[in-house]
Amino acid sequence: MGVASGWVGSSAKSETGEQWMSAAGTKLGLGKPFMMSQMVGRSMGCKIATAYYKGNPPDKVENWGAVGSDWPLAEKNQGTIAGASSCGLGRLVGIVLTQAHYVPGLPPTGGLYIAGGRASNITVTVGGVSQVFTYNSVINGFHYYWQGTPSSAFITAMKRTGVTQDLKIS
Repeated sequence: MGVASGWVGSSAKSETGEQWMSAAGTKLGLGKPFMMSQMVGRSMGCKIATAYYKGNPPDKVENWGAVGSDWPLAEKNQGTIAGASSCGLGRLVGIVLTQAHYVPGLPPTGGLYIAGGRASNITVTVGGVSQVFTYNSVINGFHYYWQGTPSSAFITAMKRTGVTQDLKIS
């Protein structure tokens, strides 16, 4: 849920379990010094930092994503995922935005795998930007979701490589 405004100290303690605000701030990803107001909206939930990497063939496929070692495709361990079991549904295996250059002018697409997902559409929020993903199938034991026309705001959020962002699945 994140740290709420108003009683920031109490909310930060509930979110992080830390009584000392310096320790709570560290758990929320804040560097020192910081203002307590900077805690508002932050959570210890699921976080990703996407990486840019080429696909196969490298001259035709570009990816921006955060994928783990059990990602069912070739390019594993790209970007970072923290709190993969705290995203809101199952365990995040990975999320990727792919730009294929086989046909000029095609928009990028999004893909997401969840261990312990559900057979229905989901909403994925990255860095405060929400996008609906369509349930596709179960692949290698993981629920696979796809987005064929992600919004420009979602594309921008996914292309913020190296920046830690909250990720929520509902």
